[in-house]
Amino acid sequence: NELLQKRLDEKNLSAFVKEILLICDRIESQESIDVLTASVEEEILELLARREIYQMERTILFDPRYHNAVGTVPAGDEYSDKSIVKVVRNGYLLRDQVFRPADVIVAVKTTNEE
Repeated sequence: NELLQKRLDEKNLSAFVKEILLICDRIESQESIDVLTASVEEEILELLARREIYQMERTILFDPRYHNAVGTVPAGDEYSDKSIVKVVRNGYLLRDQVFRPADVIVAVKTTNEE
């Protein structure tokens, strides 16, 4: 019974944190952020870090363990194959495990089959 309660508590906490991350997503989606808003986001990220939840480092190449491809563009001169073109939504780690993958747009090599 105690183990079941602990799992329920963890599940509720996880759901709550994911809802808090929506606030960060909304802030980051703004074209310009004022000083107060930026400080609120920084404080939220600090609170999460105290609980070992960290924003993922931005990387150059797509890795399905950490990223969720939500769109693609053709690879070419501007973007190499499997490179991340844009981060649509930041990802987060809980300790060293993926808590929420980053949503990204990825460049992919197209093949011309005629």
